[in-house]
Amino acid sequence: MTQTNWIRGQLLYADDLDAAFGRCIDRAGDTMSGILGLVSDPVSPLDAATKQYVDNKIAMSGAQLVADNIAAAGTNQSGATPLVGTINIITSGATNSGVRLNGSFSPQRVLNRTGTVILVYPPGAQTIENGGASTAVVLANNGAALYTLGSTTWRVS
Repeated sequence: MTQTNWIRGQLLYADDLDAAFGRCIDRAGDTMSGILGLVSDPVSPLDAATKQYVDNKIAMSGAQLVADNIAAAGTNQSGATPLVGTINIITSGATNSGVRLNGSFSPQRVLNRTGTVILVYPPGAQTIENGGASTAVVLANNGAALYTLGSTTWRVS
């Protein structure tokens, strides 16, 4: 064995270091088998998040991740079907029937699979882009739009 250095009062040998580093994970391309535990919730945008953290955030927002088989109804803001998911799949409804965005969370994606045109209403006194309060925007059949809330105005993309 080759002596290399002293650390904490003990001699280090190259063979011992090779054995110790053999149990380490390479920074790139290595694979772990077993459970990786995280010690805290994410703080920075690129921190890892546990399933429990994500589930709790969705539950606190009052949103389902995906809400499907939604029926559009009503022909005005108050009669429109309120949306409950971050992704909302509208599968039935008459021409120009409506759905209403949920003011409790943003963004919300709406997919129209009704076979006809539907209307998307803002919640309460909020607006969608340049429309007035309570004014709907048209979502074509097989259309999809992402609605993101600014201060009181929803942006469409």
